[in-house]
Amino acid sequence: MAKKRLPYISCCCPVGISIRHAVVLEQQPSASVVFSERRTPTTAIRMIPQNPNRLWTLVHAINNSKMLPDTARRAALTLAFNSNIRYAGTTGISIREWNENRAVVELKNRWHIQNHLKGIHATAMATLAESTTGMLFGLYVPDRTHVPLLKSMTVQFVKRATGDLRAVATLTHEQKQRIQTTDKGALVVPVTVTDSEGKEPITCQMEWAWTTKRNKQSDGGTGGPEPQQTSTGTTRSKL
Repeated sequence: MAKKRLPYISCCCPVGISIRHAVVLEQQPSASVVFSERRTPTTAIRMIPQNPNRLWTLVHAINNSKMLPDTARRAALTLAFNSNIRYAGTTGISIREWNENRAVVELKNRWHIQNHLKGIHATAMATLAESTTGMLFGLYVPDRTHVPLLKSMTVQFVKRATGDLRAVATLTHEQKQRIQTTDKGALVVPVTVTDSEGKEPITCQMEWAWTTKRNKQSDGGTGGPEPQQTSTGTTRSKL
């Protein structure tokens, strides 16, 4: 099968930051099944967007390249995300699996993200859950016309975490359809966070929203809010 060198792929991350990533891939037909972390076929229902966005295209290309072994594939996915979502990258999250149906992300208990008890800090736990749900949600938001936004985050710390953490986020078929077929809305992306002992130290509710992009012409060409004159002569943005 002929090899094809793809140009730099520009990809919109869950928070709207562009990714530019070059990778040499083999051109191949779309597979009929998704692959788990060990690259074994699963029976999960796969949904290919009618108009795939740039993030979906990049992730799909990395996952379906026969030239990338598991370790290189995971490294490529992690680099693509962490190098552009800079704050998430500072925590050191590592992507184990990222496909159309779920995202699996790990966080090692390293010194720079520890709390006073030598466990993973609370903010790092929240970042792990937010990143895992956001990267999966972002696969289905039409990036030419819409933007994804985190609407609300609820985290309850129920147990003391031991060792490393792993987060698993999923989306149902109905949720994927809703994101792609409605102009705006919001939904909760299910996520489970477990530690090295298999316990769930936190419970999370990450609500993600999508809405249409602002018309730059209506915003005076800047895309921002329209400034309003106040009685003191100063200006402020109209919210």
